[in-house]
Amino acid sequence: MSILLLEIKDTQIAYSNFWKSRWDMASEPKEKKSRLELTVKFIEGLKPAEKEQRFTDAKTPGLTLAVKPASDRKKDGSKLWRFRYLLNGTAKMISLGDYPTVSLERSQRTRPRGQKSH
Repeated sequence: MSILLLEIKDTQIAYSNFWKSRWDMASEPKEKKSRLELTVKFIEGLKPAEKEQRFTDAKTPGLTLAVKPASDRKKDGSKLWRFRYLLNGTAKMISLGDYPTVSLERSQRTRPRGQKSH
């Protein structure tokens, strides 16, 4: 096993490459999720997974579709519209409703008061 030596105030501390790789993994930026151009066909084809999935719309910054896993109450899971925005420098989120009750077109038009449409 190779050893990495670091000097800190005249003291040598040995770290194995194992810990170095752990440090590098923790300091790497997390992978950014890509935005998709959401379509009705794409949304209707989404099936619930074991964990919640989120899909961000490329046309409407801040608009996200959350696909929730199936549960005892909702056998087919659920698809929920959420809109994330900044208000006075603070991140906020509002729920717009579930799909298909709130359509793709309507969710893309909806904005909190004071938000400009793009």
